[in-house]
Order: sequence, then structure tokens, then C-alpha cells
Amino acid sequence: MSSSSSNSYSSAFATCKCGIAAPIRVSKTLENPNHKFMTCEIKRCNYFVWVDSLVPKVHVEVEKKIDYLMNRIEELENKNQNLELKNVKLEKVKLCLEKKMLDIEKNKRGKLYIVAVFVVLLIVLFVKNQEL
Repeated sequence: MSSSSSNSYSSAFATCKCGIAAPIRVSKTLENPNHKFMTCEIKRCNYFVWVDSLVPKVHVEVEKKIDYLMNRIEELENKNQNLELKNVKLEKVKLCLEKKMLDIEKNKRGKLYIVAVFVVLLIVLFVKNQEL
């Protein structure tokens, strides 16, 4: 395997034993022409793997992640639906409280009106008494 070329991007799914992303390279040997492989970038740990042998592993990992994300989406949709129901209930409570506040304000105004009329009557009676 003396001849190979390196792609400019690193693999998103494999790192060598040194912990460094292993770039995908293409074999230029007669035994494995154009066969993709990954190897340690700094050649310290002797990491080597044919990309074809990783594809099934990656596929399984991708499927697991898709399943996880689909389940998570379902959980979040359920939470969202519950929050929407709670929001509707809270809106109803809000409207009910606003109506009660208006009723209280009307009641206060009514009482103030009665008190004002009563005060005016007292003043009129007081003035009438003073005239007599």
C-alpha cells in the first residue's frame, strides 16, 4: 500500500486510536485500485480500516440515531399537545377572571354611585335644615 491519496475532508464517523479523525484515502495500488480506506493521519497508532467494512456499522448507528430522534419527536409532539391543552384551559381561566374583575369594577361603581347619591342627599338635607 505504498501509494494513496487523501481527501480534503475528515471522516465524521471514524477516529484512529490516537483520537484524531481519520481521513478517507483512496488506494492507488494494483492490488486495491480506487479502494477507499482510513488510516492514522500521523501514522503513530497503525490504525487502518477499509471504508467498506465501516459502512454497515455506520448504517446501524445512523438507524439507531434516526429511531432515537423519531421517538424524541413523538415525545416533544405529545408535550406540545399537552401544553396547548393547558394553554387553552389557562385562556379560559384568564377570561373568567377578567369577567369577574369587570363585575367587581361594575359593583364598585354601583356602590360608589349609591354612596355619592347618599352624600348628595345628606348635603341637600343639611342645606335644607340650615335654611329652616
